Amino acid sequence: LAIQNKLKNIQDLKAQDLSLVSTSRHGLEPEDKMVGLENEFEMVQDQLARGARELEVVSIVGMGGIGKTTLANKIYSDPFMMSHFGIRAKATVSQEYCARYVLLGLLSSISGKFDEFHEHQDDDQLADQLQKLLKCGRYLVVIDDIWTREAWDGIKRCFPDCNNGSRILMTTRNVEVAECASSGKTPYHMRLMNFDESWSLLYEKVFVKDYFSPEFEQLGKKIALNCGGLPLALVLIAGLLSKIGNSLDEWESVVKNVSSMVNTEVNVQCK
Repeated sequence: LAIQNKLKNIQDLKAQDLSLVSTSRHGLEPEDKMVGLENEFEMVQDQLARGARELEVVSIVGMGGIGKTTLANKIYSDPFMMSHFGIRAKATVSQEYCARYVLLGLLSSISGKFDEFHEHQDDDQLADQLQKLLKCGRYLVVIDDIWTREAWDGIKRCFPDCNNGSRILMTTRNVEVAECASSGKTPYHMRLMNFDESWSLLYEKVFVKDYFSPEFEQLGKKIALNCGGLPLALVLIAGLLSKIGNSLDEWESVVKNVSSMVNTEVNVQCK
């Protein structure tokens, strides 16, 4: 019963739109470990670094918890991208869109610190300041977790087209938003992790840190299989397993209960 309650707590947390990378209104936090997305990373990076000189938007679309933010953050912090784009900015939009928080997040990420001066500016002044900064060179802007076309329409005016190969990388759950923003190109659709990738992530999170006997590894593989390929589910379950420790009975309880919890969340996210 205790394990079922803990799994229920995880389900409640997931419903609150947690992601593999914790986010705040003022931007993305440092990335989590990326597993199994090497090809995807190269494809999206190539779209951003190559192509027309005109400003283009590249969209990553997929259900909640599938790893969109992790991929976007990995690309944003990649050394090649840092050298290719002289200006980089990032912000999280989230379901409750607030233009001011997004603008402050973008401005703070460019300067590397929060400027109290911006707190005294209105939204139009913030937008003008952002435009001026972005016009200073080739830029990469990451807009994470945007939900609606209205939100995109509200912030896209802030991104000038300087005909210098600047790019916007967007993540969203909404295919319509992705297609609307993606400069006529097909958005990149995130896939679920396969078993080997799922097991690799769970192993990294649980088994590398502590010693477990082979029996636990067998149970761990069953848990990885039952997480449905969702990185977020694997990370949250890994946190639970680390707290449980060396209790075979409790691990077996997780095996029995995790599948129904994950399946419920997949159905909710796909609606």
